[in-house]
Formats: sequence, structure tokens, C-alpha cells
Amino acid sequence: EICPECNTPYPKTFSPVKGTWKYKDFTLQQHKDILTKFPLFLQMINPARVLEIGTGHGGFSLFLRNSLNDIGLSDAPIKSFDIIERECYGTLRSHGVEVSVQSLFDSSYSELEERELIGNYVQSPGISLVLCDGGNKRMEFNILSSLLKEGDFIMAHDYAPDLQYFNERIKGKRWDWFELEDSQIEEACKKNNLTSFNEIDFTDIVWVCKYKEKSEKNAP
Repeated sequence: EICPECNTPYPKTFSPVKGTWKYKDFTLQQHKDILTKFPLFLQMINPARVLEIGTGHGGFSLFLRNSLNDIGLSDAPIKSFDIIERECYGTLRSHGVEVSVQSLFDSSYSELEERELIGNYVQSPGISLVLCDGGNKRMEFNILSSLLKEGDFIMAHDYAPDLQYFNERIKGKRWDWFELEDSQIEEACKKNNLTSFNEIDFTDIVWVCKYKEKSEKNAP
């Protein structure tokens, strides 16, 4: 079976327990339904840039790069960060993903080490899309959400609204990892004026998606 949106075969071996499959010879650790849902999302928001925390084995990064290219956004950079250099990163860089091997956070994961660098990148003109899929999604989301400007999006992986929802609707059915829930990001969402976007679609693929609304003082 072929995905009608990106002409990529659906993974025959995908299971929510294993959670990995191959995308163009790269290992991808995502639910298979990203093949349809993410390209439509990218086409809808037309991001000017992407910041990805957690390159992993590169499959999702390459999928994002190809999806952006397919909708005419080949000039939109993807900056991806991980703490371990992997053999596949050289090939990934040659495909147009800017992979950096460095930790953006301090040892306690409570502060952003490269705040000016990342802040300038995210706050550049145009919509920024921030993806939190590293070693501590909760802190990544809470720290990076403070850098967003109006209209930007932030997402985090391995998400379910709460433990009961995960156990009843996700575990063993769609995905077997649970690293983030609403209560852990509620304060940051209120503080930074974030609201949910396509909540049902993204919860199905274990991502939370928020965007920064206009504040009342800046609203027309």
C-alpha cells in the first residue's frame, strides 16, 4: 500500500510496540500515519524554518526535508540537534538537513545553553516550527515555547493527554511510549499564550501541537 500524499510505501512491519521502520534506508521512529498527516500540516502552515530537537537515526528529519521540498519550501532550513554523532548524519547533511551534535541544554535540563543562537533562529521572520523529540520532551517544550513569536508552532512527541488516555487508547494500539502529558506543559501554554492545533489528528500520532496566538494587546 502506497501513501497517496508522498508516494512512500506504508511500513509493512510497523507495530506500536516496536515503533521503528525504514524511510528511504533511514530508521524512522514514528507512527506510520505521519506519512499523510505531516505533509498536509506543513502545506497548511508553510513554515519558514524548522528546529528539531532529537535527530535520532535521521528518518524523520529526512522525511521532513523531503516533505518541505515537495511543497516548494526547499529554502526553508531544518536545524536538527542531537548529542551523539551517528554514521547516517553525513548523508543526512548532504540531503539538506543541518545536523549539529551538541547539547542545547545544561546538565540539569533546566536552562537553554544556546539561547541567543536558538532565539534568533526561531524569532526570524516567518513561521517557525519547533519539534521536541529529544531526551526530555517536557523541559524542551517548556523552555523553547518561551522563544516563540506570534504565529509559531511547537510540537512534542510521545504524547498523550494523560495516563488514563494513554492506557485506554494508545498503548498497544498506536504507540507504546508515553513521555509527555498535558499537566506537564499546562503552565507554559498559559504563560506563552499557546493553543491547540488539529488536536485529534496529532494525538492519534502521539504528538501535541500548539501555536502561539496573538496577545490581546496586539490583536486587531
